[in-house]
Amino acid sequence: YSFAVGDAAAGEGAAPGEPVLSPFTISVRPSSGDPDVYVLGPVPSSALDSGLRPDRNKTCDGFVAGGQPEADCYTHRSTGSAGELVSITPDASECWSASNSSCVYIIGVYSFSPTQYTITASSDEATELLFPNTASLNILRGETHKKYRFRVSADERLHVLLTPFAGNPDLFARFGRP
Repeated sequence: YSFAVGDAAAGEGAAPGEPVLSPFTISVRPSSGDPDVYVLGPVPSSALDSGLRPDRNKTCDGFVAGGQPEADCYTHRSTGSAGELVSITPDASECWSASNSSCVYIIGVYSFSPTQYTITASSDEATELLFPNTASLNILRGETHKKYRFRVSADERLHVLLTPFAGNPDLFARFGRP
């Protein structure tokens, strides 16, 4: 998988020509098996086809071709056993320069045995749609918030369970139309 983040054009509140970047999260949730997630990036647009790591001058053919990534062919990884979550804050100086016009990340999912999974990449500022009886595993940086949305009919009861794995998060809810 690969995707681009940010916008090289100035956004609201940014200086002219200043890139606009948001932290983002990659989530891999297995329905069976044990997938691991590896992220390579940011990758210069000129190196996307070859998998060239800009800071190591090395090609990562195994990673790009879908094999198990070599130790120095990823910038982020998560290899737990209950679902994977990688949270990244892009650095504008690594994304845009005279020779690079994009901020692209390559995501690899690898498993030693057959697996089925769902993968999601989203901006930390995006509102996440929750699904019935499906947990959403997330990381929240200090003094920030994450928005969620869930649809219920007028006659349904809603139960929300927040299970912190670390820290002391607060839950706020608003009911009605967005």
